[in-house]
Amino acid sequence: MHASTSIPHHAAPDRPDGLASAHVIEPTEGAPESSEATLAQLEATTQKLQFENLELRLRLQRRKSRWAFERKLLAMAGLGLLLVGVMVGLLLGLVVGSTRYVG
Repeated sequence: MHASTSIPHHAAPDRPDGLASAHVIEPTEGAPESSEATLAQLEATTQKLQFENLELRLRLQRRKSRWAFERKLLAMAGLGLLLVGVMVGLLLGLVVGSTRYVG
């Protein structure tokens, strides 16, 4: 009795369309070498996918960390500009106020 199992693979970088490809494995009775080779191939694929998953998680973590740093930097720059604006406004108010009473 033959059974076919479809094992989906993630999008391969060598495919320009970015679509996932699928391989069909048909186990046969009385072929232990074939099933052992298939098992070894599946383990290698699993290990490769786990490594790629780890790489993607690390890239995402770095991107989130960089975005958080940029947000903090922009917030600090905005507060700094606001503080400078308030200081300049106060100084101008003092200068204009003091010239009014002088004359």
